[in-house]
Amino acid sequence: MSKSIKIILCLFVMTALSCTDNETEIPQNNTPQNKQSTNIVRDIGNTNTLLKGTWIWTNTAGGFAGTNETPASTGNTKTIVFSGNHAYQCATNGVTTSQGTYSIGTKYCIHYGIYKPSIDFSDPMIEDQTIERIYAWELILSDDYFDGYTSRYIK
Repeated sequence: MSKSIKIILCLFVMTALSCTDNETEIPQNNTPQNKQSTNIVRDIGNTNTLLKGTWIWTNTAGGFAGTNETPASTGNTKTIVFSGNHAYQCATNGVTTSQGTYSIGTKYCIHYGIYKPSIDFSDPMIEDQTIERIYAWELILSDDYFDGYTSRYIK
């Protein structure tokens, strides 16, 4: 078998083995030390409670080309602030780029074939985001396209 066929076969097997059926998970006590012990997030109220606060963007990855953008690579810092009255504010380099209200609902996740919590922003210029994972210290959002983007934020 030629070397290029072996490489392609190896990549295919690694890709197939890397897929999982996990739902959005949070640690039971919401601390980084307890990442092994998890509960499935089914309570939208709990999701909303964890969402409140200021989230700092660390990276966005994905797309057809498999890009990975970071504050260092783009020269931009981004934050999203979620408040208790369902208001949000997005900022880039300290300048507000969008603000309004948000609601938490559920959306069918095409990656896992299940319903996951999602954020619906009042600003039509901001696409709804699926909450792939939420911990007290980390938020993973995706646009839920097969070749879409996933963004990571930390508190």
